[in-house]
Amino acid sequence: MCLQTTQKYLGRLFFKAIPGKFMEKNTDFFVLGKVLKTFGSKGELIFHFDLSIEGILGNASFVFLDLDGSRVPFFIESFHPKNDQQALVKLADVDSLEEAETYVGTELLLPQDQLPESNDENILFQKIIGYQVVDAEKGNIGTIAQVLEYPSQWLFEIHFQGKEILIPIVDEIVTRIDSEKKVVEITAPDGLIDLYLGEKG
Repeated sequence: MCLQTTQKYLGRLFFKAIPGKFMEKNTDFFVLGKVLKTFGSKGELIFHFDLSIEGILGNASFVFLDLDGSRVPFFIESFHPKNDQQALVKLADVDSLEEAETYVGTELLLPQDQLPESNDENILFQKIIGYQVVDAEKGNIGTIAQVLEYPSQWLFEIHFQGKEILIPIVDEIVTRIDSEKKVVEITAPDGLIDLYLGEKG
């Protein structure tokens, strides 16, 4: 292992060892987009973001790349937006075209707890994937697997004991979101949950 490779390896270990600041064992990640292509000969990359750049990356000084299933952190040395969804990025320690090419096509990720505060519904909803859902009558009815967008409304897709429950995201139903306990409290209309669980009222 050459000196440069050793330094990068130790740097990654140090990054991962910082207690609680960047990532924990069961950290949930938000997929920002992917590495689109290289730029120039000094290791610069073009990042493509699934959502508008404004508000999604915030002031983050790092990003994670999904390398063969491992989430590897990289510090951002420079960041220059090209348009609403693309940016020219230089990652620390990526200094050659050859190395940059190895990252093309990889997913860009950020821990959900590091996402900036935003009014963008896509970002807000991504933050609560994995939360438990507790109904005022039924109690815990499972975990939010994803948020679905339909023309007329948004829905929580909840997985519970091998079944799928869809709950509209409206003020009349969603009564409280506890980000510390990662719990969404709801008061579902009579019979809605039973309809998905196959239970008779």
